[in-house]
Amino acid sequence: MNSCSLGTYLVTMSGAISTSDDAADPGGGDPLPFRCSQNPADANTVSRARAAFGGWLQQHCPLTTTTAHDVLLAVNEALANAVEHAYAGTSGNVDLTASYDVAHDTLTATVEDYGHWRLPNATADPRFSRRGRGLVLMRALAEDTAIESTEAGTRVRLTWHLLTRHQAPAR
Repeated sequence: MNSCSLGTYLVTMSGAISTSDDAADPGGGDPLPFRCSQNPADANTVSRARAAFGGWLQQHCPLTTTTAHDVLLAVNEALANAVEHAYAGTSGNVDLTASYDVAHDTLTATVEDYGHWRLPNATADPRFSRRGRGLVLMRALAEDTAIESTEAGTRVRLTWHLLTRHQAPAR
């Protein structure tokens, strides 16, 4: 099933919305994880997943506007890389999952594909390239970036710690 879980909603890639279980642990614990799984690795999926994830962030994570934009840009870059690099001439799926650990004030987002990483064109002159900034952006925007590439695909894990320290001081 290709869908994204957004808080108390289940948003499918076709745009249908239906209610699901409560978004947070009734005991006041961590919100349920965000899941956008088994969706085609294409621009439409990137757009919908980014929008659904943005809604989940807004609902469940204590982010300033600037931090929220940084998180969304880093995740968007990971999704775009999966779409562009994982499936050379073929189709495949991409997954986006995220969780917010309230006790440790830590947000982790993972983008996973099941293709094979395509290396950049080695003959292109890097001085004139407008490409190849995604990994640099992810590493600059996330506090921790882990990239694992195997024969089974690539997993990018982006982590932000102590999100509340990024909040503006109360006046």
